Amino acid sequence: MAWLRERLAALAGAGSPEPVVFVATDDPAGVLPAFAEFEPLTAADVSAGDADLLAHLIDFEVLRRAGHLGIANSSFSRMASLLAPDGQRVAVPDIRTERLVPYDPWGERAFWERFDDGNPPDPAMGDSPGAVLRRGLRARRERGEGLAALHWEKVHAAALEQAVAAEQARPKC
Repeated sequence: MAWLRERLAALAGAGSPEPVVFVATDDPAGVLPAFAEFEPLTAADVSAGDADLLAHLIDFEVLRRAGHLGIANSSFSRMASLLAPDGQRVAVPDIRTERLVPYDPWGERAFWERFDDGNPPDPAMGDSPGAVLRRGLRARRERGEGLAALHWEKVHAAALEQAVAAEQARPKC
């Protein structure tokens, strides 16, 4: 937390307007005292209610819209930085240098590796002419499969209806 306080002091001292410090945490009692000098806000300060879900949504949206964002090692704050408008400046703690360092959420390999299932990327993804063609062919194939299944259902439904009608027309003993 000391690194975050140093970063906030540097922002305030760099001629930028007085920062509004918003703390998004699951442990306000443990975190807020460390930032008392900056008069931090939390979701509870801006929420009309105190539902946990609402607080998490407020936290996420404030993180996403912040001009400067210092994040922890959490997928919650990293996802907010991924969805932020262009121009957001993000920093993460670096244990080696013992300070906050600039962070590019879209360029962080370690974050994306957790989603790698080992399979090659789908060749129909992307905007290359080949990918567009593959998507079109896939859509046509899927439509054809759907039409074939529908035809199969209609044929078998008609055959079933004929069998039921024939059974009903048979004389009863």
